[in-house]
Amino acid sequence: MFGGTLPLKAILVVVGSITTILLTLLVSYSFRELAVSSLTEQIGRSAAVLADQLEYKLDSDLLERSRH
Repeated sequence: MFGGTLPLKAILVVVGSITTILLTLLVSYSFRELAVSSLTEQIGRSAAVLADQLEYKLDSDLLERSRH
């Protein structure tokens, strides 16, 4: 009916579209994983800094109380 060329073009378009979608999903997932791990590291470092500050404050308060 269409001379046999339309189905081949349609198949190529579908295959190209599926490939593009899969590559986009793969790249998006990779960036998401990288962002999550980076954010987790930053939160861990922030928690460590806060813990150090709290420990210093508690040590300072204990030392000051022991002097009085």
